[in-house]
Amino acid sequence: MKIDFHCHTKKTKSDEADSRNLTPELFKEKIILSGVKIVAITNHNLFDIEQYYKLKETVKEYCQVWPGIELDVIGKSQTVGHLILISNPADVEEFSDKMNEILKEYTPDSFNIKIDELYQKVKSLNLIYVVHCFKKKELPLSDIEEFEKIMDNPKRLFKEPSSLTSITVLQSNKHRVIVGTDVIDWSKYESYNFGEFKFELNDFSSFIKIIEKDRTFLKDLVDEELNENIKVYGKYDTHEYPFVIPIYNDVNIIFGDRGSGKSEILKSLNEYYKIEKNEDPVFYVGGDQENWFKNLIKVKDEDFSIENFDSLDEMRDEIKLIANFIDTTPTKIKKYVDYFQNSKYKASKERMKCLVISKKHLFNSYNYNNIYNEYKKIANFYKDYKLLKIKSILSIEEQKKLGSLLLKLIEESYKEVLKEWINQWSEYLCDDFAGNIPIYVSENVGEPSPPTETGFATFAKNRLKLKKTAYDILDVLKNKSNKKENYIGSLGSKGKVMLSIDYSFINADNKETIDAKTLNNNKTDLKSFITNLQKIMLFCISGNVTEDIIKIKQLYDKGIDSINDFISVKKEFQIDKKGYTPSKGENSILALQHELLSKKGKNIFLIDEPDLSLGHTYINDVIVPLFKDIAKSHKILVVATHDANIAVRTRPLNSILKITDNNCYKTYVGNMFSNILQNIENEDDELSWKEQSVKYLEGGEAAFSERGDLYE
Repeated sequence: MKIDFHCHTKKTKSDEADSRNLTPELFKEKIILSGVKIVAITNHNLFDIEQYYKLKETVKEYCQVWPGIELDVIGKSQTVGHLILISNPADVEEFSDKMNEILKEYTPDSFNIKIDELYQKVKSLNLIYVVHCFKKKELPLSDIEEFEKIMDNPKRLFKEPSSLTSITVLQSNKHRVIVGTDVIDWSKYESYNFGEFKFELNDFSSFIKIIEKDRTFLKDLVDEELNENIKVYGKYDTHEYPFVIPIYNDVNIIFGDRGSGKSEILKSLNEYYKIEKNEDPVFYVGGDQENWFKNLIKVKDEDFSIENFDSLDEMRDEIKLIANFIDTTPTKIKKYVDYFQNSKYKASKERMKCLVISKKHLFNSYNYNNIYNEYKKIANFYKDYKLLKIKSILSIEEQKKLGSLLLKLIEESYKEVLKEWINQWSEYLCDDFAGNIPIYVSENVGEPSPPTETGFATFAKNRLKLKKTAYDILDVLKNKSNKKENYIGSLGSKGKVMLSIDYSFINADNKETIDAKTLNNNKTDLKSFITNLQKIMLFCISGNVTEDIIKIKQLYDKGIDSINDFISVKKEFQIDKKGYTPSKGENSILALQHELLSKKGKNIFLIDEPDLSLGHTYINDVIVPLFKDIAKSHKILVVATHDANIAVRTRPLNSILKITDNNCYKTYVGNMFSNILQNIENEDDELSWKEQSVKYLEGGEAAFSERGDLYE
């Protein structure tokens, strides 16, 4: 949950900005936009209880408001710094009275007080204390240490740094840290950096129990996220040395000695979730990711599919038509000569009053097919619409109206289909009758049937159909392409890395230059197919295209029977639209991000030493936030690591320590909040979480302190 323990709601000092002033309405708007769940009002040298009540009432449905104040204090070194006092909201009246008593002789501009004197005046109150550190108006650490010595409970003292880097430094050196916005301009409040608290706090008392490490309270709080206790093995391959560990719906960290069995735990968990829970965990092992890179960039058989294009079919019928095309020849003159030389029964025919009927040649199946395809699209859309969840955004009345209109559209479209079907088949039957009745008459009177047509219309019609089909295929190959970009991860200042997949076709324009490696068929065959299609399109009216059709038929018989076979696929990593080949180290960076980002739908993530080949800055800035996001979703994340950023900054609910000494293996379980790691086989054997974290994650107390001194 987001918290803000240093928030100004009015200008109190003369040198402060007017933008700190706000109305209750603006306060409510910004609290909702920012998602803050606890805010402490800490104006300089003033506590306005009337404003406090107004603001608290305004956001009572969204956020807890705690009373506080920021005071100018003087340390033992005579340095003036800032100290924040935050009170239990239940004691707001008592807190207000005490602040009025301390401040009554001063203005906000003139007030200051010695820090030890202040403490004596307020120590009876239920307060937490926040002192500036690594920022303006800070007290030296020596003054803060002196203040801690006189406090009844130093656990209630927190340090507030100016930056996230300072937070890490302070935390790494055992300082208790808290964050506030110190807001100056309320118009920008939602863009400030807020503190994140691991647990949902119901009240001030819960916060006190956590910081004072109330063991029973913390156990109950942590165990709310307990998923189950699972049996794992010290040796996974042989299922030897079983023991039971708790796994939480949160971050679970495994750390400790090398060779102590951390990876064995992950392998055991992977098997358990697959077999016992029918889950498919994300199982990632850190290190060299060259194979991951090759697999991701590799073009696979399924990439050569028309489904990777929008609104495109395979054109199998069109290609089959060209491959199996046979000309219809015009009527030979000899047939007319034979008819007139053998027309001795002409008188009989005239007596039968036979009419000579000519064909109209109006039948056109394309018209019908086009209208029918439109009808199918409408009908299919209606089927899909009924399954859409998004339709629920409409009111019941609107849904009924839209459904009714779609049904009407389907009905009217079907009527058009039926009308065109009747029209086209009427033309077909009419021509069929005109062509066959003279034949029937001639058979009846015993003479040769007269030629019903010259055959040129049918010949020309078929040739034109052939030309159009060739054109349609070539047009699709030339003009249809699709480019997809998938986000893989970030390489920091270098930018975002995208996997670009370019789907296109070999066509008349690029058939010479296209890279054969991007094709799934023989480039020479595809070029020949396209060349012969071009010849058919150009010469089918004026010349003989028999040889071109024969060549296409040969390629068709070899398997080129749809436009799937012409697909070209090119994959590459890109940064800013330019090709980029990651280094080995960058492969590791991207592989881990991709596993986490591309498989968000998974429930379980098992990560073995993700820190291998990764820099600390990258882990801190990219991986830790990703791990935190998984934890916020209440999913299971188990990480074996030697990296302090991962093991500490993810705020894991569960820490599992593996220790080995002379072939004796021990397992301790606990968390950073209670600061206890307990031997799973001996309840009396307890270790300090902090001490063991320093030892195994920071390289020991000396290295740990040295880094702190360097930063300080």
